[in-house]
Amino acid sequence: ADVCGSFTALMMQELADEPALMADLVDVDEADGTGVFWHCGLAPLSMCDPEAQPEATIHTNRKMPLLHQFPLKPGRFTFARLSQARGETKLVIGEGEFIRRPMAFTGTSGVFRFSRPLSEALRAIMDEALEHHFAIAYGDHRAALKGVASSLSLPVLEIA
Repeated sequence: ADVCGSFTALMMQELADEPALMADLVDVDEADGTGVFWHCGLAPLSMCDPEAQPEATIHTNRKMPLLHQFPLKPGRFTFARLSQARGETKLVIGEGEFIRRPMAFTGTSGVFRFSRPLSEALRAIMDEALEHHFAIAYGDHRAALKGVASSLSLPVLEIA
């Protein structure tokens, strides 16, 4: 269980006033500057690419029902993480844009570009030893997240 990741997803959902998703950064393609956010099938149907047909599926590893399977819709999004990496609590914030591509993995996934060069974002993620889950919500919620961090006296790390 990822308590900090779940709390961040709940916070993002409240700020966005729509469903949020907790996902893993699972792949990068340095040649075209893209990454993939994925989870086994937890994304809400409102995040489905309108050109795709959502499906019901079973978990690929556990062979248990019931999960969604579809590509994430194109659009700007904010991602965040209440992180405790390296023993310091901080709020990690970033922005990107999902682009229309075929589904990269089973479950729910989206190919995206960070708002900064991929190499810079990856360097920050690795140098900070960040946890693997990020909360995602469509739209630009960075200012609201910074406000929350300020209210909680948390440092902010902007990675993209």
